[in-house]
Amino acid sequence: MAINVIKVSRVSPATDSIAPLILPLTFFDLLWLEESLRLALSHFLPLSGHLKWDPQEPKPHIVISPQDTVSLTVAETTDADFSRVSGKGLRHNTELRPLVPELPVSSDSVSILALQITFFPNQGLCIGFAVNHAVVDGKTVVKFLKSWAHICKYGAIPQDFHFPMLLDRTVINLPAELELKILELPPYNVRTPKLPPARDIEDAVHITLELSQENVKKLRERAKSESTRSE
Repeated sequence: MAINVIKVSRVSPATDSIAPLILPLTFFDLLWLEESLRLALSHFLPLSGHLKWDPQEPKPHIVISPQDTVSLTVAETTDADFSRVSGKGLRHNTELRPLVPELPVSSDSVSILALQITFFPNQGLCIGFAVNHAVVDGKTVVKFLKSWAHICKYGAIPQDFHFPMLLDRTVINLPAELELKILELPPYNVRTPKLPPARDIEDAVHITLELSQENVKKLRERAKSESTRSE
């Protein structure tokens, strides 16, 4: 798949000021995609930050500064079949990899989120994202994407919207001595926020499976039955 990068932007949260915080379509649509992204990021501030690990500190931190941004790449492909890429059949890893951005990395930090919008002329577009799983879980990513889509469609956050990210680390009751022992084990004993290089496996494939409510019910009953037999 040939990818032609059209634009790379740095998008900051839509807020007048952010105090330093440390925690243990068509091209006409693109402007609103960026603006709605700014508004969504203002409710998910840690996603615009960086993961840093000072060699003198026992553990890494999420650092959010006023100048932090999220990398947004806009690209176009002319030799890919949108229906195949977005379909349910088998797709090789090498077909989809160009649609996913790389997380920006510096000498002492790594970004938490990167986004890429790829246009398929006269077919559609896709949004690829890369996240640092040391910071963000799947549920938070889904909440962020749904919030971004809602803002892009309606122009505002829903009235019943609740702040989606828990920033209070005091709720995690972990004995200090246990935490120190964990941080002495690989890969934590190498004090760097950098991620291991991604490997493209030539024979790896992706497949989309569609499950009905009846399918889910049968799987639940089967799991319950097998659990009962093993007891």
